[in-house]
Amino acid sequence: MKNQLKQKKNISYSGYKGVRHSVEKELYTPILSLVSLNIPTEHFTDMKLGDAMTVMSGKTMSATWMIVPNPEETITLEMKGTDIELEPITITLIPKLPPVSEVPVKEQLEKLTDGIQQISSALDQIGDGANQLASGNRQVKNGLNQLSEGLGQLNQVNQAHEGLVKQSLETNRQLLALAQNLAAEKPQDANLQALVQGLKGQQQMLKMLAEGGNLQGKPFPGLDKMEEGLKGSKAGADKLAVAAGQLEKGSLQLKTGIEKLSGGTAEIKNGLITGLNKLYEGEAILHQSKTAAEQYDTFLGKPKGAKGEVRFILKTDPIEPVKAKGSAEQKPDTGSEEESISFFAKVKKWLSDLF
Repeated sequence: MKNQLKQKKNISYSGYKGVRHSVEKELYTPILSLVSLNIPTEHFTDMKLGDAMTVMSGKTMSATWMIVPNPEETITLEMKGTDIELEPITITLIPKLPPVSEVPVKEQLEKLTDGIQQISSALDQIGDGANQLASGNRQVKNGLNQLSEGLGQLNQVNQAHEGLVKQSLETNRQLLALAQNLAAEKPQDANLQALVQGLKGQQQMLKMLAEGGNLQGKPFPGLDKMEEGLKGSKAGADKLAVAAGQLEKGSLQLKTGIEKLSGGTAEIKNGLITGLNKLYEGEAILHQSKTAAEQYDTFLGKPKGAKGEVRFILKTDPIEPVKAKGSAEQKPDTGSEEESISFFAKVKKWLSDLF
């Protein structure tokens, strides 16, 4: 059966989050088609009736097919028969849609899409945070590298000072020995005695500067200890710089992973939105089809304000058994094509001519 009530319609509908959509579709006015056939079971066996609804009453099986051609539907039945006789096939055409239940998961899909949307937004924020964390770790790493470089330079300066102090300490020791010898030769010379005392004090200060000690009751680190501290600080800064670099790398890997996860989530979200929009579109098409069926309520016109309903009821001719006659009255076989056509071929030809 072929539906030829085709028309183009521009369908507007609200999709996910109320976004307006418009699509042009070729729609067919829905025609509910009921095909009914009473089958005498004493004449037919091995019946294959497809999706027919069947009711058995005595020796008669009533088979009914319900289809909505959009644009075409085919009904196929097979059965074997002897002494074939068959009541008319009744075809009832009604401009209407069969009952269609609402999709119960639409609200759940909307909530799921909202949740995926929130997850996608959260992942984007986490990705931005991971990027900022990587940038911060990069700045810390660069700062630690600069600190390490500065500590290395400071240690070089300290080593130069340490060498200079050691040289000064040796020179002062020699001057002190010379002054002590001169003071021993001239014990009455106050200047020599003062020089010796001054050189002794300077020797103590240089030794404290080189080796460390207590200055005014407080610990005073020597240049050798300062070198150890600078080396330790530089090593610590280098380790922290390496750790900051690893954190930067880890943050970038986290960002990459989150971007992949966010991309997958975005695909799921887009797929759900597309599916929901198709669902909304299907509801709009269904509503438009229902409206078209309701408007097909007259065949030849009706008075203004009147209500109408259209139904087409078609029937085939019955198949009746050939009545037996006497052998003298029986006509010879003419071999005509009409008599050689099978029962089902006749039904098929009749339906083809009808639609």
